[in-house]
Amino acid sequence: MAKNDYYVLVYRVLMYLYNCLKNGEDVDVSKLTPQWLGINDRYFEYIFDTLDEEGFILNAAYIEDYAGKYLQSDIL
Repeated sequence: MAKNDYYVLVYRVLMYLYNCLKNGEDVDVSKLTPQWLGINDRYFEYIFDTLDEEGFILNAAYIEDYAGKYLQSDIL
């Protein structure tokens, strides 16, 4: 992707979440991966942290435990 791809990636994530909500489907977090977006893990985490901080997703995006950070299954 281009250097300034942040907004494109945010759009893809938000559209996926919106379509799940609109169609009454649960979010499949196994689809929300760095590979799906074509980016590295650090950038992926940054995008979801930013979406969470800015209030674009309702529930905290990540659960953190002794093994690392994981996307929550009930994000909207």
